[in-house]
Parts: sequence; structure tokens; C-alpha cells
Amino acid sequence: MQLKIKPHTKNQYPLHAMLIKGRSVTEWLREIQRLGFSLEGMRVYAVPGKTLNSVWGCLLLDNKAIATENAGKNELCQMVIPNFFIPERSTYFPQINHTELALLFPKQIHLAHPEIGIARLGEPLEFSELIALPELRSRIAIQPETGVFIPKNIKSFQIHAAGEEMVLQQMEGDFPDKENMPDDGGLNMFERGKLAFYKALFSEGGGDMKNDKHSNLRKRIEMAMAQGGDPPKWLQKMIDEYEALKRRNQKQVDRLMDLLKENPDEALKYAIPLDEHGTSRGSSGMGELGWSKLWKNYDLFGNRPRGSRSGGGSVDIGDQYFKLQQQYRETALKLIAEGNYKKAAFVYMKLLGDYRMAAQTMRSGKHYEEAASIYLKYVKDKKKAAECYEEGKLTRKAIDLYKELNEHEKVGDLYMSINEREQAFHFYELRINEYLAKHQYRRASLIYRKKMGDVYAAQACLLGGWKRGHDEFNCLNNYFGNIKNEKLLKSEIERIYHEDVIDKNANVFLKVIHHEYKKHEEVKDLTRGIAYEIISKFVEKRPHVIDHLKKFNPRDSRLNKDVFRYKNGMR
Repeated sequence: MQLKIKPHTKNQYPLHAMLIKGRSVTEWLREIQRLGFSLEGMRVYAVPGKTLNSVWGCLLLDNKAIATENAGKNELCQMVIPNFFIPERSTYFPQINHTELALLFPKQIHLAHPEIGIARLGEPLEFSELIALPELRSRIAIQPETGVFIPKNIKSFQIHAAGEEMVLQQMEGDFPDKENMPDDGGLNMFERGKLAFYKALFSEGGGDMKNDKHSNLRKRIEMAMAQGGDPPKWLQKMIDEYEALKRRNQKQVDRLMDLLKENPDEALKYAIPLDEHGTSRGSSGMGELGWSKLWKNYDLFGNRPRGSRSGGGSVDIGDQYFKLQQQYRETALKLIAEGNYKKAAFVYMKLLGDYRMAAQTMRSGKHYEEAASIYLKYVKDKKKAAECYEEGKLTRKAIDLYKELNEHEKVGDLYMSINEREQAFHFYELRINEYLAKHQYRRASLIYRKKMGDVYAAQACLLGGWKRGHDEFNCLNNYFGNIKNEKLLKSEIERIYHEDVIDKNANVFLKVIHHEYKKHEEVKDLTRGIAYEIISKFVEKRPHVIDHLKKFNPRDSRLNKDVFRYKNGMR
């Protein structure tokens, strides 16, 4: 009977030992001291190497289980029985009961390991015989003052967030303060009243006046217009005055647009916020653009005190709305090109109400916390907010959001970035379980191998996919590709052929070993021989497998002809 070790997804026995690789006792002691272990209550055995009189390392045996996080870079071992140990995440084959194992390994400690085979270990080391204690001399010790701790290595770097509300309030403080535009030809109070009267009279945005005191005047106007021809002089005078008042009312918008082109920084002090309906918010209700009042009542963050109200009503600025909107966007792009991302975000948020573009602008300017706060409060996009926190090294905030989004692998990556391995591995395991539930064994194995450094579990996942018939080719191909030792590769090819290959998966296995046939010169004879056996065994049930003969003999033209004749019934 030949006892073999093969990978397994989980540990089946308690972890009571640890392997330290190294050729000298000095290396072992340094590693034991670095890990913080005490030699009291522990036994240390030298592990022989493959060649005569060589040492591979040592086996550190403890009476109690050793936690994974305490092992560092070293490999833990499972205690099958008190005298027989195997590596973690592995099992032995064939399985025999503990009574028979006790008969096989009755006295001394035995270790089975893929690199050294099965080794019988000698007596535990007596460090008192190996370590020469220094000569003690009496000295008067003077205790120094506690110094400043300077770490040798920075294991993680992160920034703590201030909170969305505080960030948004600070952001508002960075925006330009509102000022009144200098009065140059604007309407006085009397003229503003006349404009409001005309707007209502001519039904251009005003209220319904049919049932008020001006209804008679409206009827006279309707009758005059119904007669055709030129309107009466009194009506024409009213129309002309109305048009003049409207032009003067729009004059400030024109001035603002010119200022946005010439001096954007100055223009932002007087800008008019626009809403989605084509109006500017917060007019005075008197038919003019109330610059100062409008600005005071426009609240960026929705924190307006209770009881405060906007100016009421809205001013129709007609075609100017779309021109002003376009000019705002051009101004924002210009500010971005100049690297002034905060003012560009101001334009998108306060003037256009485009919160997504505001957040995107802040993110482009590397104001990550501000961008995340906007995404969370206004856009309601947790994924984008999490990405911003991650880019800004606000790792804890990013972790919280990715947890809500159930992105377990990303959470694991972030925990690893701040050197919290235990938490990271927990979320990696959650993601692995999700992959396994969907039969995505290859993806699960990549997390084990690339992110958790668990080679045995990774290989076990790939074997699971192969055996269960999910993505068989890629799973088995990756399993063989991860084996760098040529002897072990040959052994695994033979084992899987004898244990797992059946009629259903024979064709896939042939494709995989052909891939190894092309890659490794050392396995050509082995894989070719196995291919012949499989083809001869299954050719009657699955005639197409005979095509693989050509792949393992690409230069044999005569064989190619024989295969052709066989497939066409010319035997």
C-alpha cells in the first residue's frame, strides 16, 4: 500500500503543529521569536531533506491548536493521530482508520509532506544543549525616557471622513458669494408694476383677469383686435410700452451672458439659477429679475430655515433661458479646462441643478469626499459614492457602502489594503461561496490563489469543477497549469485518468492532456500513451474521439489517412 497526500478544501483534523523551513537552528529560533512563541510546552523536531544528511526545516509541535493568524508565512499541519501529521488543507489516500494508522506509526513522530514524502522524525531538540547562554555581569540600569514610536513599515494608509452634511456645508462656503448686479438701466418699482400689469393683461404668464376689475379693458382690447387692420393708437401705445419694458427686463440677462464669456469668476456672483421648467426661481413677483432676493432664497443643500420662503412666482425669460443654460454649460467646461473644478461644480449644482455632473466634476478634480457626498444625498448612487471614497482613501466609508451593495470581494480587497486580513478573508469566503453556488469554480479558485494565498484550496476548487462537470476544460487545464513540479504533474495526470475519466468526460480530458502534451516535453510520452488508451476504450461509443490521434501525431500523414478511412467506414 502506498500512502499519498492530496489537496482538500478544508482541514479535517486539529492544527497542532507548524512547519518552519530553513537549514539551521538559528533560522528556526529567529522565526519562533518573531512569531512570539515560547519554547516552554513545545517540542521541536528536525525535518530531514530529500538528500542524505540534509535538513529541510523543523516541525514545531504544540499541545494546543495553533491559530492560523499566529502562523505568519509558515505552513500549519494537521494532527491525524498523535504520531502522524499532514499539511493543512490536505488529506491522505487511501483512507484507513486510526487504529491501523496507530499500528503503522506506533512510536516516533511521522510527517507526510508533498516535498519530502513520509519522514520519521527523531527525538525533540534540546535547546539547552544547542544554545550557549551569555556570561551574566552585574550592571546598574538607567531607564531612559519613553521615546517617540516610529514604525518601520507603513501597513495601511486611510483618511477618515467628516460626514456628508459637514462636507456639503464646507463646500458651500467655498462657492462664490452672491452680490447685487450694478443697476444700469433696470426697471424702477413703478415700471415693474406696469410690466406685471401688461403681462397679466396680454395673458403672458399672468393670472386670470377675466373676473377682476380689468376685465372690461380686456374685452375692449379683444374687440379692437377682432376688427382687423392696425390696432387703435391707444392700444398700439400699450403694446409698444409693453415690448420696451420686456426688452429692458431682459437686459440684465444679456449683460450676465456677456459677463460669463468675458469674466466667468465675476459673472458667477450675479448668476441666475435655472430650473427644469425653463424659469428662474424666486422672482420678486413684480415682473423683474430680482437678483439679490433670488439668490438669498435659493438654497443649495436643502437646509433653508423653517418659515423662510422664496420670492414667489417666476419670470418667463423666453428664448433667453436656453441660451443662458447653454452658456452655463460652456462656462463650466471652460472652468474645468482651467482646473477650477469647484467653481465648475458650482455652476452644475446651483445654476443648472445637474447634481450628477457636479459630482462627476468634483471627482475629476480629486475632491473625492465632496463628490461622494453629492452622489449619496442628491444622485442616490451608492456605487459611485463608494468608488469616490475608495479613490480618496476614505477606506472605512467605502467598505460600509460596498457592504450595503453586497460586493464582498471588493470589501475583502479594501480590508486587505488596510492590513485587516481576518476581515478580508471572511468576505473573500462569502464571495467564494457565491461563486460555488453558481458553479463558477475557476473564479473561486482565483480568489483562493491570488488573494488568499491558499494554493491547496484553489486546486481543490478546480478539481471540484472538473469532477462536477462545470467548465471542465478550464478547471482541469488550470489545475495542471498550477503544478510546476514535473513529477507531480505526471502523477496527477495518471491519477485523474484512472480515477475520474469516464465516457462522459473522456473527450474533454483528451483536449486537456493534449494541451500539456504541447507545453511540456517531459510528459509527451505519458500523455500520448494515455490518449491511445482512451481512444481505444471509447472509440466504439464515440467515434469522433479518433480525431485526437492526429493531434498527438501531427506529422504522421499515414495515420491521418487511416483516421479518415475509419471515420468514413473504409476499415
